[in-house]
Amino acid sequence: MQAGHFKDFIHVALLRCALYAALRRENELTFDRVAEAVVAARGLSVREVAKNPELDPTSPAGAEVMRAFTELTEYQLCEDLRHGWRVVQPNLEQVGLLRVDYRGLEALCGDGSRWRFHPAAGRLSPADWERLVRAFLDQFRRKLAIAARCLQETQQQQIRRRTEQHLNEFWRLDDETEDLCTARRFVRVEVGKPGRGLAPLPNRSGAFKLGKQEGSG
Repeated sequence: MQAGHFKDFIHVALLRCALYAALRRENELTFDRVAEAVVAARGLSVREVAKNPELDPTSPAGAEVMRAFTELTEYQLCEDLRHGWRVVQPNLEQVGLLRVDYRGLEALCGDGSRWRFHPAAGRLSPADWERLVRAFLDQFRRKLAIAARCLQETQQQQIRRRTEQHLNEFWRLDDETEDLCTARRFVRVEVGKPGRGLAPLPNRSGAFKLGKQEGSG
């Protein structure tokens, strides 16, 4: 195993252990709380992650270190939602230790007025709609089609600069080997003209393509 892959292996294992510990403690975490909860579960001090190990944890500079570390953790958590195995490790969702839900989905699917656009659609039960919509949302999420600031290219440039400035060699991003994944999006394009970076959805969804987003998810 190459050194870069071994470092990634360690980071992924530590991230997932901390996420699991945070979930054991809180039982449920919303998107806006998960990064801070995972950082807390890691139990690392400012001096353990800072470029300057002599930094005063109570100083404004110490607060900046933890801010950079939390922002990086948020990005890593989003990236780990992708459906795939990294360094032969399935993520927590794939092994049944994490379940991702969508706030308001049950109420949305139970509102029959939203599903009358076609006779066949109107015949589906709320439970059927929930299974269908959840499958779509899961597919989008696993392809990183997520509206998250940490997946925007401009925000990622700031994350990279702050980690380089504040975090030590072990925790900061490696400019040479770590390319950040930006958000993706599902877009309609003309059939037969997928364009650069676009890929068709399977089966009968040939009019829909998956492409890399320029901006938010």
